Amino acid sequence: MDRGKITERLYYLGIWFCLCTALLLLVLLATAYRANAQWSTDPASPLVICNAANAQGDLHTLPDGNGGWFAFWTDKRADGIHAELYGQHLDEAGHALWTANGLLIESEPDSTIAGVAPLLMPDGTLLVAYIYQPTGGWGGVIKVLHLDSNALPLWPAPLEIARGGSGPLGNISGFVGLRMMLSGNAAYVAWSYTPQGGNSRFAYELVALDGSVQFGSPGHAVPNTENSSQLSIHDDLAGGIIFVAKVGINSPLMAIRMDADGDPAWSADLQVSTNTSGLDYTYAFETAQTTMAIGNGELISVFMSGGDLPMARYDTSGTFTWTPTPFFACNESHGQREPRLVMNNGYLFMAWGDNRPPAGNEDLYVQKFDMNGTPLWAADGVAAIQTSTYIPRPDLVVSDSGGVIATFEGNTLGFAAMRMRSDGTMAWAAPAQFCTSAFNPFYERRDVLPDGEGGVVAFWESFVGDLHGARIYRNGVLGSAVGVEERDAFATVRTYPNPASDHITFELPVNEAVLGIEVLAVTGNSVGTFGRNATIDISALPSGAYTARIRTHAAIHTARFVKQ
Repeated sequence: MDRGKITERLYYLGIWFCLCTALLLLVLLATAYRANAQWSTDPASPLVICNAANAQGDLHTLPDGNGGWFAFWTDKRADGIHAELYGQHLDEAGHALWTANGLLIESEPDSTIAGVAPLLMPDGTLLVAYIYQPTGGWGGVIKVLHLDSNALPLWPAPLEIARGGSGPLGNISGFVGLRMMLSGNAAYVAWSYTPQGGNSRFAYELVALDGSVQFGSPGHAVPNTENSSQLSIHDDLAGGIIFVAKVGINSPLMAIRMDADGDPAWSADLQVSTNTSGLDYTYAFETAQTTMAIGNGELISVFMSGGDLPMARYDTSGTFTWTPTPFFACNESHGQREPRLVMNNGYLFMAWGDNRPPAGNEDLYVQKFDMNGTPLWAADGVAAIQTSTYIPRPDLVVSDSGGVIATFEGNTLGFAAMRMRSDGTMAWAAPAQFCTSAFNPFYERRDVLPDGEGGVVAFWESFVGDLHGARIYRNGVLGSAVGVEERDAFATVRTYPNPASDHITFELPVNEAVLGIEVLAVTGNSVGTFGRNATIDISALPSGAYTARIRTHAAIHTARFVKQ
């Protein structure tokens, strides 16, 4: 063979070797990244969502409807001064589906983004509202993004819905307390604003997926809300919106309903805290779990008053449906604070912090109520987590089989969870840790969500400004599916048709028969239980994504489906 051909072959061989080496390196890097970017099994090393330079904050997370989660936050990595909007999409196993350390979603020139509120729409797209404040200026602006599941914009530009400065609501100096709520195929965006020389009050806007709005900038004012702080917003099931808020100097808790046209729906606002001294202080203004919808437009609110926990139930006509009002969730002689509510299988569950002895500051208590407000567990609740604490905050999510999972953080235990069975007993021998105390959430800056399979997932901001996440499965195991029977069986169930509109069938492994099926919404709430038939009627379910837990003699299988 002549020297030229040898040289040519060596040349192509070298190229082939380089390509193979590069491909192998890419595979190894991808494998290493995925191995590291998944739920941690070590509480001393929780999953990092973002640890970019400078501070990350205002973290908000929500289920993606397919077993994973979206996360959005403000981020000062660029210069330490101006915050931008970043996001991440995590799959069920905790793998980051967007850019590592977060994807830049939006940046406003010479401004800082100061508030975020995301919402998953029925078609699987996202609306993300945010507030930004011009550097050195005042007034603020609220905009809304419409994104697909890959964070690609679906509108030509962000939709501006409110701008501060001089206008029909006064000379607005800024916006805070951003909230979003689904209303059919549109979304309500609500916020608190402060006119110059006045006290804060509420306004809101209805935003459609085509980018149209109902009222126009700077939003629609809510009457009788001067000197108020927003707690939560709720669907009145008639196209309107219900605000539940602390209003006025003496701190009563009020419910205010606005109809679909933007007019007051009641002749007078409802004082939810009637027959009490009102709210003790503003501890609960950042959570919607102090008031929740229970169906047919009814709401239940719980609040702290005089160190006790009164609660009231009322309907969309502004009428109390429990008498006398209030009922007391707990009025044990010591102090109770920061209550949280969830509904599961037609029962009300509540968690709170409690300083009764032998608490080292506070312990975490949980109680179950029927819909008449009658407590069903031990008087004054069951101690779920007892640990030395500093400034703990309870959270509560639904689990399967009628149970709940309560979470708490402590100085020695760290950020932890306990699953409570429907009968009030503890499902785990000891609390399971999301993380050790070195990584504890910084005050209230965390989201705790059901994982849709009976477990719990948490996302939080640490003291140093990094963002973390962790998942505890229904058996109390941190970040690993090993030993969780239903997850081992996940791939063995075929579901058809999927999506479905009226009936759906689960095809099980050979020689296994259905003993029962429980269907869970993406929130983790049980929406129905079914008998021994592998085909179930889902015609009554609202459109959306669901998880089915199918019990057999051999296992508990998990399958997901979409109702059209």
